[in-house]
Amino acid sequence: MKLNEFFEIGIKAGRDGDPRSNEEIEKFLNDKKEKFEALSDEEKEYFDKDELMNPYLDSAIYYNSGKDIKKIFVGIDTEVQEILLADKLGVDLILGHHPEGKGLLKLWKVLEIHQEELIKSGLPVNIAERLVSEREAELERGLHGQNYNRSVDAAKLLDLSFANLHTVADNLVNKYMIDYLEEKKVYKLKDIIKSVLEIKEYHETAKNSLKPKIVAGTGENRVGKIFVKFNGGTSGNKKMFKHLENIGISTFICMHLPEDQIKEAKKCNISVIVMPHMASDSLGVNLLLDKIEERSGIDFDIIAGSGFIRVSRRK
Repeated sequence: MKLNEFFEIGIKAGRDGDPRSNEEIEKFLNDKKEKFEALSDEEKEYFDKDELMNPYLDSAIYYNSGKDIKKIFVGIDTEVQEILLADKLGVDLILGHHPEGKGLLKLWKVLEIHQEELIKSGLPVNIAERLVSEREAELERGLHGQNYNRSVDAAKLLDLSFANLHTVADNLVNKYMIDYLEEKKVYKLKDIIKSVLEIKEYHETAKNSLKPKIVAGTGENRVGKIFVKFNGGTSGNKKMFKHLENIGISTFICMHLPEDQIKEAKKCNISVIVMPHMASDSLGVNLLLDKIEERSGIDFDIIAGSGFIRVSRRK
């Protein structure tokens, strides 16, 4: 299989967990096409045409050697050291989860998915849009000075195909966690911890002394209405907690949360559980890899590294 086909299957699989319908995603892409057509020739020169087909711009192909993809190094973070390791292992593709290159610079553009999750949970559209637009601007400014292309340059010099799939996998784990906790009918926060530890990726991480952690509330607090924040690129706007309180959210579940946001959640009497980041990302990537293998009919030789725990759920 060629990289372009592999990547296309992965992007399409990410729609399975997207809070937007396929019709809404197509409208999103069509709006991009209309804006592109309205640009001057000079402006079009600087427009990334991937935006016309890919709704998840923190996922990208950074370098394509043209080789068939059979042996893949998969890691959560794929920086220069992972590129060198992958080259030594003789793989055909290094597949990262977290973005590098232009995918990192465009991380702020996937926050729109967080906006849709907020609206889906009952937040008025105008409030969700303002919260997310503020965070988008903040994140874009923060990424502006990054030395973003180091890993990409290394892959090019070694003629090693390099891509990442970020929000694509995060969409899948976000939906998985929502469905899983609904099925388990969790009642107290301690029930969430117990249930999540039954998932293989979290079980393995717990054996290394890293478990889901209640950072606001106690294990005896009742769960109530849950908001799972695993997708949307990164952490949201800290102002969201007062609005989540207003729509009846009792428990907020995430992979990581800055200290100032934990304090905001406590002020709003919202319980917070932080799931182990690498285990959560591994779960999402595993769900994605399973879908790619199923839809392609190919069993890839996958080498797990850089925090990735490979667990296949294929039957």
